[in-house]
Amino acid sequence: MEVDTNQFEIVIDFSKGGNPNRVFRSMADLIDTFQSLDTTLAEVVGASVSNTLVLEDIERGSLKTVIRNIIQDLPDEDLRDANFKRILGHYLVKGKYAVLKWCQETPKLVSPDQVDALEGELVRIAEESNINQLPAYRKPDRVQLLTNISSIQKSTRYLEKNDSVYYTCDEGSSKVTDAIEISDAIVENVLTMEIINDRNEAILKVKKADYLGTSK
Repeated sequence: MEVDTNQFEIVIDFSKGGNPNRVFRSMADLIDTFQSLDTTLAEVVGASVSNTLVLEDIERGSLKTVIRNIIQDLPDEDLRDANFKRILGHYLVKGKYAVLKWCQETPKLVSPDQVDALEGELVRIAEESNINQLPAYRKPDRVQLLTNISSIQKSTRYLEKNDSVYYTCDEGSSKVTDAIEISDAIVENVLTMEIINDRNEAILKVKKADYLGTSK
């Protein structure tokens, strides 16, 4: 049977006992957050889309939710290949996996270079998909990307110590519970460092112009 590459699963393995609402609240928050992340990821390929996550199935035991990426609509001016929606849906599934894998492999966010690595990986995945007729791709909005990642972490705050969450697609499986925790303070710090670096670069360019005698 052919694998549906636009489909992914969110699995919450939970311990018996405790407040049962915790499992359903985390699942609902994760679904909402992934839909928001899709909007951020679509910017990499220059797409502005109406995207919906459609519930395919729920399995018992652990709470296993099977979801499919559906691209509902594209702007009228977007006249790309007829397979664009299918390829974009697959890219969004792979992009979410890449984000979660990066979180798992990043114990602590201390440098913008770490975010650069993730942004570069998302662009690489888009390039490999050949989703655009011309190789025109851009990095996602950093503020929104980090906000999405922070929201993913917050989605698991209801769960107990022995509960765990997994995201599974045709690329593999990534554990969500043990991913990096990014507080709002860390996000602000990283963005502040970016602004300072940009300002220093601008000041340096002005000073070089002064040395050349082009400004007084």
